[in-house]
Amino acid sequence: MYQNQFDKLLDNKKVPNSVMFFGESHFLIDKYFEKLKKYFDVDEVVTFYNFDYSLDNAIGSVSQGSLFAEKTLLVIKSDDKISSKDLKIIIETVKNSKDNFFLYLYYGDDYRVSQKSFMRTDKKAEFVRFFNPNDQNILNMIWEETHKLNYEISKDGAVQLIHLKSSNLSFIMSEIQKLANFGKPLLDKNDILEAVAPSVDIELDRMIEYFFQSKNFQKLMQFVDIKAMDEIMTISYMVKFVEELYFFRSAFETGNPTDAFSVLGRKLPPQVEQAKQRNSQIFNISQISKYLTILMSAELKFKSGQVGDKNAFFVATLLKLVK
Repeated sequence: MYQNQFDKLLDNKKVPNSVMFFGESHFLIDKYFEKLKKYFDVDEVVTFYNFDYSLDNAIGSVSQGSLFAEKTLLVIKSDDKISSKDLKIIIETVKNSKDNFFLYLYYGDDYRVSQKSFMRTDKKAEFVRFFNPNDQNILNMIWEETHKLNYEISKDGAVQLIHLKSSNLSFIMSEIQKLANFGKPLLDKNDILEAVAPSVDIELDRMIEYFFQSKNFQKLMQFVDIKAMDEIMTISYMVKFVEELYFFRSAFETGNPTDAFSVLGRKLPPQVEQAKQRNSQIFNISQISKYLTILMSAELKFKSGQVGDKNAFFVATLLKLVK
């Protein structure tokens, strides 16, 4: 099920004894872990990780009772799969208990087999997938967090913060905690720009923009080297950058709206939106298509393991782009 469906289970107090959380947003997985601890109102939380998990110890924590706790929540945190057989045994162990509960927090990508263990007709277990929230949902979470901390960020400031931290909720919430010490009654865009360092990919975005405008590949190479960035990740980010150029240029040529929300489906800070609009008019569709072809071909070779010397191949790709 999805986050909004699980919220209804929480509101109606119908959460089953066993739950699996997984998905793209690790921040939301951890946030709902805290919610579930309060929901079950247990005396003890017993947590196992990949390296110290065993079925016997997990079962023992919820079947033998504790000298210190009447109600126990068993938590397994893992980015490796726990066997379906183990999961089914644990679910069966706690399914009818009033005092023992099971939460499986899976941070990996191969969730499908584990997910099936929580698909039960008797509704004694449930799984929840958390997607990365869109920027509007992130804004709402920022308001919720700043309200709890009893201070304010202007809407422009919040949008700027989302952009600087590339919509990464963990980074955004960490910054909000730091900003709470500012002591100002209202933080605006300028305060955010002064106080918050951009994520590496924001700096990379600016460096890629400079590269395509100046054809100076040495500076891009220096940046990648100083930041110890992976060549595959850099190429993938360049693909994304040029794809967005293509979308803006297409909108411009067809007479469609060229605001970021219309083109990309998300809002951007005004100066970022203007830069993308400006760049899309510097290059024509033919140039952008050439860049995309070179970059996507390089990305495919990187990801399919066809590249030996990654750095040399990366340099060769940049040289193709500047010709």
